[in-house]
Amino acid sequence: MFSLLFSPSNNALTLEALLGETVVASTSVALSAFEPIGEDGLVRQTVAIADVTFDQLRLIASGPDDDGVAFIGLDNVRIEETTSVPEPVSAAGVLAIGALLVGIKRR
Repeated sequence: MFSLLFSPSNNALTLEALLGETVVASTSVALSAFEPIGEDGLVRQTVAIADVTFDQLRLIASGPDDDGVAFIGLDNVRIEETTSVPEPVSAAGVLAIGALLVGIKRR
């Protein structure tokens, strides 16, 4: 995200991950924590959520300044799916069934 910070702000941005209507993860960053880019007043910040299953994302601006508004731009938005690794118990079950089927086939 990036913004032209017109004045110091006590507002914050919150990124929420939801599954159905339930918030399963969230993270917040204060607008005052945005990092400067050069000398022209442009600032930036990265906000991320990981290792959680969700079906929607919500970005919320809030705070006491400017009615909670945050004038921002979004760039380089990435949503990546990670593959899950089978649990050892389920892998052992698959191997046991495979061995059983091999044993039955040999008869």
